[in-house]
Amino acid sequence: MQFVVVDGAWPVVPCAVPRSQLEARAAQGTDPGEEGGGRALLPGRALVSLCQEVLDASSAQGKAPPTLRALHVALLCDPHRGPPRALRIYAPASVGHQLFAVQDLVGPACLLAFTSRRESLISAALLTGARPAHKEGADATGPSARRTETESGGGTREEPGSKVGGLAGRGVSALQRFTRAETYFTSVAPTAQREFEVVNELLLSGMIRMSECVESFVCSVCGSLPRRTMTTSCCGAVVCSACAPTLSPSSVLGEEAVCAVCGEVPLTNPEAHAGRDAEVTRLVRELRVLYRPQISALACRALPSERQPPPTPLTMRHTGLPLPLCDVSGPTASVLGSAFMGPA
Repeated sequence: MQFVVVDGAWPVVPCAVPRSQLEARAAQGTDPGEEGGGRALLPGRALVSLCQEVLDASSAQGKAPPTLRALHVALLCDPHRGPPRALRIYAPASVGHQLFAVQDLVGPACLLAFTSRRESLISAALLTGARPAHKEGADATGPSARRTETESGGGTREEPGSKVGGLAGRGVSALQRFTRAETYFTSVAPTAQREFEVVNELLLSGMIRMSECVESFVCSVCGSLPRRTMTTSCCGAVVCSACAPTLSPSSVLGEEAVCAVCGEVPLTNPEAHAGRDAEVTRLVRELRVLYRPQISALACRALPSERQPPPTPLTMRHTGLPLPLCDVSGPTASVLGSAFMGPA
């Protein structure tokens, strides 16, 4: 099994775990009569501990490795070397309650990734293919030290043809502004209404599995990501604009909507939250990038089929009459229209 760590200035280098060690840890908690079907299942806590031991053994002296228990765990599968699978991401608090099949972990198309929520300069540069020169004490130095080094021309100069050649000598902060764009998905096009519908369709069909921190943005009634987030005044539930219980001020009889979550009549109209709308838009933008194959396949299925031309009437096919220039195949066409010639 191979895994990588994407956290801060730690180098993104694959680490290997022998299959024998995985099976040795998994043999203790495997029961052939349970749902696993006799497969070797490895608890998430044991998997993280084993990867931490391998990472500690491979790290250089004087440089402490990151703590894997505080990072998110993502199980990545190559779509070109096997059937397409949903991207599985586990929060640090829920990894210990998961069971991983050893057969899935040791597959050639699988990769285990430990990542934080925000990647730093070195992680983003390595993922994009750039190799900037970075000293061990660069993060500990202050802005004045970096300014002095920049003015004196210190640091390793890259070649003009390299990806970071034009940024060499400007300090870490200048390079970080350029490499952070891909990390935070700012180069992706803005989210439109159609993309909200496609992501919600994948979410409702079960192809997108979200963690607990993302479920707070989902509507409590329909289960979709709302383009406009609102909260009810009766129970404080998160709802979308279509499921929000709104009071009718023009009603003479005083008809009032009932909240679909708690069943009570709200005293005031739901409250909108512009800050949460921006977070949902950013989330949909990231899901568009992560689930691009599924979204493309869904868009291909939604395309209308090509319209076939209407068949030639039987009378014209055998009598040699030219085809009519007007459309006589509609439901409102004349009954005898197919027997006469079209306008010259």
